[in-house]
Order: sequence, then C-alpha cells, then structure tokens
Amino acid sequence: MSRAAVLGSVNDDLDARLATDYRLMERLVPARGATPAWPAAVNPEQEPRIVLVDPFGNVMMHYGPEHSGKDMLKDLKHLLKLSKVD
Repeated sequence: MSRAAVLGSVNDDLDARLATDYRLMERLVPARGATPAWPAAVNPEQEPRIVLVDPFGNVMMHYGPEHSGKDMLKDLKHLLKLSKVD
C-alpha cells in the first residue's frame, strides 16, 4: 500500500513541509501534454479530493471538503469488513 498526491500549485508553506511532514507520500505529476482521466465528479484542479484507488487502478471512493475524517474512517472500516481483511 502506498500514498500519493496529485498536486497542482501549492503554497509556500505546504511546499516546505512536503519533504518532511509528507516524506512518505509520492507526489504524482501528469506527463507533459497528458490530461488525467478523472472519474465523473473528481477534478482536483477545481476542488481538492481524497481518492482511494485499489491496486488495479480502480477508484473505490472519493471525498471532498464536505466529508469529515469520521466519514472516511466509517467507509474504510465497512470496505475492509466486506473484503474480509482483518
């Protein structure tokens, strides 16, 4: 399992913290001239999203600023229960 972020422009504070606070998170950058094929309702350029992607590249869930960490935790617990992962 890994964590990655697709980040457009970032402010100076976040840019300075990426190497320390988020050192285990890979920063993904689309290839020059390529346009990412985001699912409907997911456009990180317009609104920040947290996207959960399975190992096969399928988007399982996505969350915007209207969701809380508790919402995500509840969904993840449910997903793990259904997948029979302990």
